[in-house]
Amino acid sequence: MQHLLLIVTGAAVAAALPVTLRSQSPSTVGREEWITTNRVVEWEATKTAIIVVDMWDKHWCTTATTRVAELATPMNATLESARKLGVQVVFAPSDVTSFYASEPARLRTVALPRAELPPRKNLTIPPFPLSTATNYGCDVPDKPYAAWKRQIATLAIDSDRDFIIAADLPGDADAGERELHDIAAHLGLENLIYMGVHENMCIMERPFAIERVSSLGWPRAKIAVARELVDAMYTPLDAPYVPHATGVELQTGYIERFWGNSVSMYDLLVPEY
Repeated sequence: MQHLLLIVTGAAVAAALPVTLRSQSPSTVGREEWITTNRVVEWEATKTAIIVVDMWDKHWCTTATTRVAELATPMNATLESARKLGVQVVFAPSDVTSFYASEPARLRTVALPRAELPPRKNLTIPPFPLSTATNYGCDVPDKPYAAWKRQIATLAIDSDRDFIIAADLPGDADAGERELHDIAAHLGLENLIYMGVHENMCIMERPFAIERVSSLGWPRAKIAVARELVDAMYTPLDAPYVPHATGVELQTGYIERFWGNSVSMYDLLVPEY
């Protein structure tokens, strides 16, 4: 398990967070295959943020609700540890912002000065590896409805330092993009780690998500997902007809190939002695 390092330059002390970035790239020896690379880098902890996506209290798909609850306990432990390392935590629970209207973490976001967004680039978006043709990827015959009311209570919000961003402000479809950019500009963020649900929908496509920050010029080398703390909306009834867990791995691999990296939650867990 890796440890936090202190790098001293003159009077400044910066916390260096060693993380192992896993990515994939095409073979360079004429073979049609993807090569997995693991690269250890040191990110400055205070310039790194975790974006927690759509970890709702309830999902219309009952198996999704179950999997969120299973993710929430190790995720909360990871967030607690990351804060101790100096990493910033940003909660992004779409559609339930009103529940947190008076929460200090939400008020802290709203109070930030507005930062000018950079010009957006047009990106080529490769097809996702998972089809969601059958019931939007739900693997039981549930019907969609607005089931969520708040973020799952298992995840503790640090009122003194966390942020909550929106993706559902009336008449403001780009609120999540703008608010994340405001936080990044205010704190000087350089690195983003995504966790939550769902990797093939919200983590990729929400206004604060990977596609959007990439279009604003965020470097691929500075984007990652925490691979043990994500899920996908996918049923084996759809292509590529694999078990659910394999589908999640394929979606993580897609991100590793085209958008960024994955990291392990264990890079963020401080050992308890």
